Amino acid sequence: MARCGATGDLRRQGSSTRRWIAITAAASAGAEVALGVHVTSALRSGDITIDEMREAVAHFAVYQGYPRATIFHLAVEESCAKLSADPDG
Repeated sequence: MARCGATGDLRRQGSSTRRWIAITAAASAGAEVALGVHVTSALRSGDITIDEMREAVAHFAVYQGYPRATIFHLAVEESCAKLSADPDG
């Protein structure tokens, strides 16, 4: 049974869940810098794959619209290019 107001539940969900929350919150808010940082960090750590990220962009567009999804898409592709050029950077 789920407990409302219980502390620590999100920490037990794993870093991938927390990453998705941060990424979609930043994308929804149109916070381009934060979005880029979170996308790059998630890809670099391996918590989220590039294929999962691209699929999320397509799904995100349905709920948040094309303009916000375009910002998300650009953040994903820029992060992918950055990591491909310099995986440690």
